[in-house]
Amino acid sequence: MRYRERILELKDHCVTRSDEVFAILRKGGKTAYQVAVEVKWDLNGSWEFYPDTQKMCAVLEALAHLRDLEEKQVIKREEGDQKVIFSLN
Repeated sequence: MRYRERILELKDHCVTRSDEVFAILRKGGKTAYQVAVEVKWDLNGSWEFYPDTQKMCAVLEALAHLRDLEEKQVIKREEGDQKVIFSLN
C-alpha cells in the first residue's frame, strides 16, 4: 500500500471512530473507559477477556477521539468525584 492511500485510510478511520464515539455519548455521559468498553474494536472476544495492555490502548484511543470532539465543541467534559465525564453539548 502506498503511503498516501494509508493516510486516507487512517483519516477515514478517525472519522468513523469519532462518529461511533459520538453515537455512544447519545445514550448519556460516560468516562473514557466506559466509552472504550462500548466501541466495536477489531478484536475477537469480549472486553472482559482483552489483555490489560489492549484495554489501556483502547481507552487511550477513545480518549483521543473524545478530546478531539471536545476541541471541536461537539461534546463537553465535567470533572468531579475523581473522574471525568464526557457528554454531548
